[in-house]
Amino acid sequence: MISTVLFDLEGTLVDFQWQLEEAEEALRQALAPLGFDPELFAGADYAAIRHRALDRAESAELRVQIDQELKPIYDRYDADALSRWNLRDGAHELVRELTERGIALGVVSIIGRRAGWAVLDKFDLRRHFQLVIAREDVTLMKPSGEGIRKALAELGTVAKDAIMVGDSLTDLRAARDAGVRVALISGGETIYRELGEQVPDHTISELPELLKHLFPTGEQERHDRPRDHGMQRPPQA
Repeated sequence: MISTVLFDLEGTLVDFQWQLEEAEEALRQALAPLGFDPELFAGADYAAIRHRALDRAESAELRVQIDQELKPIYDRYDADALSRWNLRDGAHELVRELTERGIALGVVSIIGRRAGWAVLDKFDLRRHFQLVIAREDVTLMKPSGEGIRKALAELGTVAKDAIMVGDSLTDLRAARDAGVRVALISGGETIYRELGEQVPDHTISELPELLKHLFPTGEQERHDRPRDHGMQRPPQA
């Protein structure tokens, strides 16, 4: 039985506003002065660009320099998206229903911690979420399952009792890497990047549709009250 639902942020809980092509070009250009050929990152998305650079860094000093160059770019595009994000239809309905059923909720995103908590505040969702695992909280961003595994550990949940809700091939791969089920919602990053032959456990067009997959007909009972899964972590600089 599902006890934990982990959400991607952009394209899933909110609409997709990150300026992908512009941001990815900015990341590639920022790495050129460190000796990286921009062609090395051809076809790489905004997470894979960083991963490829770190994989090829020959020293700890260079790895630090990579993040020093890339962090302000990620932060800048986070802030730009935050100014324009809109909550996806049905988000409040779904989150409220899951909370009433005693389901633990978390966010696992490549968005930075500050923007992640800020968007939950913006749309009055923070009170429903126990944690946000942001890019600063992991060594490898999605499609690595590191962030999902960290969220499960903090919530005291095992993989078989959790599901990841996302909008992209990146989310699907991260969920598979972490061994959790995955539901993908249409209209997010899949608009820009196709899934290919990989298939999620569930496909939904609106967020409340997730409920029929988690709670089939005849399984409508709710817990008397939400379980206490610990305090929310405050945003940090």
